[in-house]
Amino acid sequence: MKLVVYFAALFVLLSSVSALIYSGDYACPDNECVRGGELNWTLNISNKGDEVLEIVSAVIYDNRTDHVLARYNGSRIYIGRDKSAIAVVQGTAPAPSANGSILYRTCFSAATNERERIYETIFFGLEYETCPPDSFTVPILECAPGFACAEGLYCLDGKCSPLECGSCQFIDENRCVSYECCESSHCNLNEECITNDCVELNCEENEFLLNHTCEQLDCKHDYFAQNHQCVPLACADDEYAADHRCLALNCTDTQHIINHRCVELNCQEDEVLGEGNCVPLDCQPHEKAKNHECVSLNCLYFQDAIDHRCVVNGGRARIAASEAAALIAILIVGLLMWRHHHKQHDKIYKQKKEENTQ
Repeated sequence: MKLVVYFAALFVLLSSVSALIYSGDYACPDNECVRGGELNWTLNISNKGDEVLEIVSAVIYDNRTDHVLARYNGSRIYIGRDKSAIAVVQGTAPAPSANGSILYRTCFSAATNERERIYETIFFGLEYETCPPDSFTVPILECAPGFACAEGLYCLDGKCSPLECGSCQFIDENRCVSYECCESSHCNLNEECITNDCVELNCEENEFLLNHTCEQLDCKHDYFAQNHQCVPLACADDEYAADHRCLALNCTDTQHIINHRCVELNCQEDEVLGEGNCVPLDCQPHEKAKNHECVSLNCLYFQDAIDHRCVVNGGRARIAASEAAALIAILIVGLLMWRHHHKQHDKIYKQKKEENTQ
C-alpha cells in the first residue's frame, strides 16, 4: 500500500515539473560580454500546468564544466496557469571555451503545492528541483578595454594571445613597450645606455667623448687639457713646456735662452760671456781682442797703435829706412874687409907652408 502511495506522489510531482518551461537571454554592458565582466541572465519562465508554480530559486550551470555561474535567491516567484514571469540573475562572465562562448543550462527549485504537499512532505520534502534540457549560448570575449589579459598576453580581436615582444622591449600592462635603449648607439652622442636608460656622460676635464664613452686625452707634452680638448701651452720666454706644464729654465752663465731652451753661448773672439750674453770686449787703443781677451798690439818702431791696430808712421818709416840703409852699408863694408883680411891670412899661411917644405 505504501509503495502505491509513493508512485502516486511521484506522478503528481512529475506532472508539476513538466509544467515549467523557460527560455534564456542575457545582457552585457555595451552589448559585449567579457570574461570577468558583468553578465545578466534573463530567465523567461512559463507555467503550463494546472496549479500555481512557485519558484524558490534558480541556479545557472556551465554545461562544459558544471560550475555554478550564477544563482537566483530573490523573492519567490509565483506563476499562475498559462502565465509567465521573468527572473533576472546577476553574475560574472566566465572564461569562454575554445570557440569563444559558453553553453549554459538552468535548474529551478519549486515549492510543492498545498494539495499535494502531504505526499511530497513524506516522500520528497517541501521543494523539488527541475532541470529543463534546454541550453543556451552566450558569446564571451576573453578581453576588451578595461579587461586585460593575464601577464604575458595581449588582447587581439577579443582573444588573449601570447606577447612576442622585440629584443629591446618589455611587457607593461599587457603590451610591448620599447626600452629607451638597449645599447649606447640608441642614445645621443653625449649619453651612454645604462640599464636601458640613456644617461648623460659627465667627462672629466682631461677626457673627451668618443663612441658614447669618456676617453682619456693624449695631449702632447707642450699641450694641456682644457674643456675636453688639447690646448697649446703659452709659456714665457724663460720657461719651457714639460709634462703639460710651463717650468722655469735654469740656464748657466755660459748659456742663453733661444726658443725656450738653454743653448751654449758661441761668442766671437772680441766678445766675452756676461750674464748669459756675449758682451764686446772694451780693449784699450793699444790692445786688440784675441781669444776673448785684450792683448797688447806690440807695434814696431815705425808703427803707431791706432784703433786697436798697428799703423805705419811715415816719418818714422823714412828714418828707419835710412838707418837700415846705413846699417846695411856698414855690414857690407865690414864683410868686404873681413874677406880681404881672410885672403891675406890665407896667403901668409901658404908662404909659411912653402918655406917649411924647403
